Amino acid sequence: MNTRSLLSLLILATLACAAPEEETGGRMRAMDELPESYREAWIAWVEDAPRWRTLREEALADERLTAFLVDNLARVMLQHCRGGRIVDHGADEHGPFERARAELVRFGAASVPTLTELLAIGDALTAHQCAELLAEIGAAAIDSVVSLLERDDDQARARAAELLARLPHARAGEGRVRAALAEVLAGDSFWLARSRAAGALGARGARDTDLTATRKMLLPGLADEDTTVARETAVALARLGDPEAIPALINFLEGTEDLPCHRAAQGALEILARTREPQSARAWRAWWRDNRPAPSQSR
Repeated sequence: MNTRSLLSLLILATLACAAPEEETGGRMRAMDELPESYREAWIAWVEDAPRWRTLREEALADERLTAFLVDNLARVMLQHCRGGRIVDHGADEHGPFERARAELVRFGAASVPTLTELLAIGDALTAHQCAELLAEIGAAAIDSVVSLLERDDDQARARAAELLARLPHARAGEGRVRAALAEVLAGDSFWLARSRAAGALGARGARDTDLTATRKMLLPGLADEDTTVARETAVALARLGDPEAIPALINFLEGTEDLPCHRAAQGALEILARTREPQSARAWRAWWRDNRPAPSQSR
């Protein structure tokens, strides 16, 4: 028996396949219980058969079959990741982990609901793997990830905000993304979610053309009762790159007694002012009075 056939038998013997809940009552189904089209597609993927490419394209026309394949590809990826069965980068042939991961990216938007849910409810390893995939899928993942900001689960909101820092600009929908992150920063009960939202606003805003709205949404974060959130907000303002944030950062520098916050404020001011000279709040105010750019000089 060749290596690929043996791999097929091992996966089929050990992997319970998920099937539509209305057909199973929520339980896992054995391979011989699956509809023929499901079984054919799954075996083709396991065996890496040439017909898999055709079956993949056909599956995209069948929402339930696509969901079946995505769920089980995610299951394979995570099982092999947990077991440490990941092929070295120098290997001649990719293993199930790498192949499943690549297929989930190819399925694109069809993979997003499963990966987003796993990002929300999974452990740290699961969340990391799913975040990496969603980042590769890109713009198609934005709406689904934004929806996690409304979840009751603290970690789900924090993970979503962190991932949104990496996802691309949403074009016409960017205002909605920005508003959702601003709402988290302004009022979320979990400090880590607020901190991640500040970072995401800074990262996304830096890729935008109008910095004013993002700057205004970030500024309240400097007054956050949690020093980590305040510090992350200062870093986000530096990343945003809008010099009009300098007066607020000077006030933050003057008012904080937390050393890491003080350092973050100094660092942000140096980045935005493009100078390392001033140190005290008084010196920075003098610098701003003499060097404030004209409105046309800021984006």
